[in-house]
Amino acid sequence: MFSRSELTALRRKALRRGIWFRVLSKIDRATIDLSIRCVKTIRSPTLTRIVADIVEKIEYATTGFLSRAEVVGREFAERAAQLALSWGNGDASKWKDDIGFTRYLGAMNLTKKALFVVGLKS
Repeated sequence: MFSRSELTALRRKALRRGIWFRVLSKIDRATIDLSIRCVKTIRSPTLTRIVADIVEKIEYATTGFLSRAEVVGREFAERAAQLALSWGNGDASKWKDDIGFTRYLGAMNLTKKALFVVGLKS
């Protein structure tokens, strides 16, 4: 459940970081603004779910590139390590714990997605 003070702090944080207008749609911004004005604590499960999705958008936008690369790259590093182990590479078990390798794989994936979204790659 979200309280008025939590939503106000979240809105302030998003405005300071320039995320409020760049990341959120007009409907998302209106939902947060009206929730702040109309309720002290959100009790509706439907509204809680909607606000949680908006909060997730803001949190994702505020995390840094390296943090996102680590999250995305962790799965790729584990897959690569399993594949290399199945081929007989004994050192591959260390790959999933190597933060540099994890970030590299995640950064390559995020960059590929960004180029596809922009239209530079097909």
